[in-house]
Amino acid sequence: ASLLFVTPPPVYAPEMIVRYKFNQPVDTDLNAVLNLYAEAMREVASSLEKPLLDVSRILHVVGNVGPGKDSLIRNEANSNVKDGAHLTEEGYRLLAVLVYQALLHHNIAGRRIVCFGDSITHGYPLAGMGTLEGNNYPAVLNRLLNTEP
Repeated sequence: ASLLFVTPPPVYAPEMIVRYKFNQPVDTDLNAVLNLYAEAMREVASSLEKPLLDVSRILHVVGNVGPGKDSLIRNEANSNVKDGAHLTEEGYRLLAVLVYQALLHHNIAGRRIVCFGDSITHGYPLAGMGTLEGNNYPAVLNRLLNTEP
């Protein structure tokens, strides 16, 4: 079995802190904590000589993470919900494309893919979440892997 490490996406902390009722000021930098996990994943992947897809870095650079409508992280402006943690439909599509490209690049696209994760790998809260229907992460990745060019 092959392995691809994928770092967690960043969050928009002010909305996430409110949504999950964290006992912290809304200006707490939750991404600093997530970056510790991402760095640990980078180190483990390197020590095991396994490929790493640095979604954290990619979305920090191009995801417009924040309060704007163009953020790839759900927020009040783009989803009418204070979220801060989950990807938008466009964000999930990007995640699926990045994973697909990494699987091909490292020649590890197999017959069965298991994603160990949480609501992000489930595709929350998009229609069909956790299934191969709709435009959630598992459904888009499945279409990419199972559609002839």
